[in-house]
Amino acid sequence: MTKAIAGPDPNPVKPKYVPPPGACDAHCHIFGPAAKFPYAPERRYTPPDSPKEKLRALHEHLGFSRAVLVQASCHGADNRAMLDAIAWSGKFEPGGAWRGVAMIGDDVAEPELEALHAGGVRGVRFNFVRHLGGAPDARALERTLAMVEPLGWHVVLHFDAEDIESHAELFRRARVPFVIDHMGRVQAARGLDQRPFRMLLDLMKNPLAWVKVSGPERVSAAGKPFTTRRPSRRRWSSRPLSACCGNRLSPSQREDHAERRRAGRLLRESRPGREAPKTDPGGQPRAALLDGREAARVKT
Repeated sequence: MTKAIAGPDPNPVKPKYVPPPGACDAHCHIFGPAAKFPYAPERRYTPPDSPKEKLRALHEHLGFSRAVLVQASCHGADNRAMLDAIAWSGKFEPGGAWRGVAMIGDDVAEPELEALHAGGVRGVRFNFVRHLGGAPDARALERTLAMVEPLGWHVVLHFDAEDIESHAELFRRARVPFVIDHMGRVQAARGLDQRPFRMLLDLMKNPLAWVKVSGPERVSAAGKPFTTRRPSRRRWSSRPLSACCGNRLSPSQREDHAERRRAGRLLRESRPGREAPKTDPGGQPRAALLDGREAARVKT
C-alpha cells in the first residue's frame, strides 16, 4: 500500500527577490495527470496530480522561465509525462524551455536512450535511498553509465551520505559527470564534523563529482525555516562553483510552497553574488549564480 502525500500550497508566496532573465529551476517534478500518465504500481507514495500547467504557473509566479524536470520515482521508468511536458515547453521558448533527467529500466536499449535524448533528456537518475527501494542493480547501473557516456549525459545519484564509502568503487570508475542529489541528505543535527559530511566533501575532489545544494527540508533538525542547515550550506558555498549546482530549494510538491520566500533568503545568505560557472555536469552551459539565485542557459 502506498502512502498518499499532500498537494502543494494553492496560494504560494511570491518572494521579494526577482530572479534574473532566463532563471532556471534546476530540480522540479511533475505528477500526472494520472488518467493520462498512470503512476507506477511499485511506487512508494501517491501524489495528487500536479501536471505541467501547474508547474508553469508556479514558475511564472516565482519568476523562472526555464527548468530541469527530474523524473519522480512515483512514475518509475515511464517518462512519458516528463517528455510530454518538455515538448509542451516549446510554446514558451524556441527549442523548448525545459530539459529532463530520466529514470530508466535495467534492460534499456540504445534506441530508447536516443529517443529520450531527442525528447530533451540530458541525464539519468538512480535512487539509492532505502525509503525509495534501495540501491539499483550494480551491473545494470554500470551498463547504463557506459551507454549514456556517448550521449554526453550526466547521472544523478540520490543516496544517503553515510553510504558513500560502500560505493567508493562506483565513483572511482565513473567516466561521466555525476551529481549527488540533495547534499547527500547529511543530517544537520550531527554537525559539520560528522563522518558522512567529511566523506561527501572529500568526494568533491573527484573532477566528475557535483553536489546539488538543495532540499534543506530533508536534512534540517528543526523544520521551518530550516536554519539548522545554514552551517553546512555555507560550507558548500565555500567550495569551488565547479563542484556545486543549485536549485530553488523547494523542488518537491510535498513541500510547503510558501517556504520559497524563506528558501530564497537562506540561499542569498549562504552564497551572495558569486561568480558563474561556465558549464553544467554534461558540459553544457549551466546555472549562473546571480545574487544567490541561478539563471541557467539551457542548450537547445
